[in-house]
Amino acid sequence: MMLCPFCGAPYRQLVPSGTVQVKCPYCGGAILVPDWLGGGQHFCSNHPEKVATALCNECGGNFCRSCLHLFSLTGRDVRATLYLCSDCIRKKYFEQSNNAFFFAFFGVLMGLFIIGIIPLMSFIVFVVSAGAALYGLDRRTKTITEPTLDQVHAEQAAREEAFEALGDFNVEDMFGSLMTEYVTHWGAGTGVNLLENEINAYTRHGDSYSEAVQKIYYRHSQKKKTRRLV
Repeated sequence: MMLCPFCGAPYRQLVPSGTVQVKCPYCGGAILVPDWLGGGQHFCSNHPEKVATALCNECGGNFCRSCLHLFSLTGRDVRATLYLCSDCIRKKYFEQSNNAFFFAFFGVLMGLFIIGIIPLMSFIVFVVSAGAALYGLDRRTKTITEPTLDQVHAEQAAREEAFEALGDFNVEDMFGSLMTEYVTHWGAGTGVNLLENEINAYTRHGDSYSEAVQKIYYRHSQKKKTRRLV
C-alpha cells in the first residue's frame, strides 16, 4: 500500500498496470505511482539524484517532498491547499502583486475624481491605495515562507509521537472503527462514501489524513460519552 506524500492517507484503490499517476481521494494531490507498483521511476526536477514522489498542482512537474510547498488558496467562500514548486509559488506571488497594484491604481484614480467632492473620502481612498501598493511591493519581493512537504511531515510525525505516548492512538484502528460504525448505521455504499467525504473535507483544508481520522474519531467518541451521560 502506498501513502499519499501530501496528506499521508493510504491509497487503497487498485492501481492498474502501467499507471503513472493517481489522484489521492482525500486531498486531491497528484501522486506518482512508485516503481515497485509498476509506475516507473521519476526523478525530481530540482534534484536529479532524488526520486520524485508527487506532481506540482500548477505546472505538473515531478518533484521530491523537499521541493513542494503547501500554498493556501483562499477566496470569498473557498479555502483549499495547493501543492506547488518554488517557481509556481513565485508566480502566485506575482499574481497577487499585480492584483494589488491594479487595485491601488484604480483607487488613486477614484480618489482624484472625488477629491473636490468628498475630500475626507478621497483621503481614505488614498490611504487604502497606498496600503495596497505596499502589499503589492511586499508580494513582489517576498521570499518563500510556505512549508515544504518534508517540514509538514516532520511536524505531523512529532505530533503523532506525542499522541502515541498518551496511548490509544492508532490511525488504522480508528479508521476501522469509524468505518464499522458508518457502515452499520448507513449501509455499505453510503457509509463508505460519507466517511471518505468527511476525511476529504479535513484534508482539503490542510489537515493530514491522520489528523482528519483522529478528529472525526474523537468527535464521535465525545458524542457517545454525551449520550451515555444523558
